[in-house]
Amino acid sequence: MTLPSSTRLLCDGSSTGLWFVEDSLGWERADSMELDVPEGVSVFEIEDAADWAALYARFLLDVTAQKRHD
Repeated sequence: MTLPSSTRLLCDGSSTGLWFVEDSLGWERADSMELDVPEGVSVFEIEDAADWAALYARFLLDVTAQKRHD
């Protein structure tokens, strides 16, 4: 199952996901669509490192065994 991913809009109405791409591999086009979030669904917006830390603290997942050789 793939979880939906979203980005906020820039002041011109375009998606930040279209502009801020790391390692684009030479991509020259992209598709985007408006994400419809059903009522009652929780959305966690990550704005900074503190938000990542809060998400980690809420959903602890031990991955020590998977990362022991890194």
